[in-house]
Amino acid sequence: MHLDGNGFDSATLLSVLYGLDDNGVTKFLFQLHCLTIKTGFTLKIEVTTALVKAYSDLGGDIADCYRLFLETSCHRDIVAWTGIITTFAERDSEEALFLFQELRRENLVPDRYTFSIILKAYASLATERHA
Repeated sequence: MHLDGNGFDSATLLSVLYGLDDNGVTKFLFQLHCLTIKTGFTLKIEVTTALVKAYSDLGGDIADCYRLFLETSCHRDIVAWTGIITTFAERDSEEALFLFQELRRENLVPDRYTFSIILKAYASLATERHA
């Protein structure tokens, strides 16, 4: 589509990003990431959130996910925060809880999805400490 000279919008990027799986597409994801930077779509919070999720789902470096979240999310909303908290909760429960505190400092109101992730993070920590 892009090579043919046809335009695209954030909805197209979102469809592609959410359709990625782990069948050797890490290089393609990096190319998509570069394309979003070049075209300015990283200024759209939904695109940045989808990129963070894609990197996380494909086993990307968690530090890179967080850096992307910080660098390109000008107006981080509850969906973006829940996405990055989920990313950390799957790998580092303590950091997820720290990010939840950051979310609260931003005066955002957690939703039920955010709370469910935080409860899982607490449960994971409790399990680790009792193991």
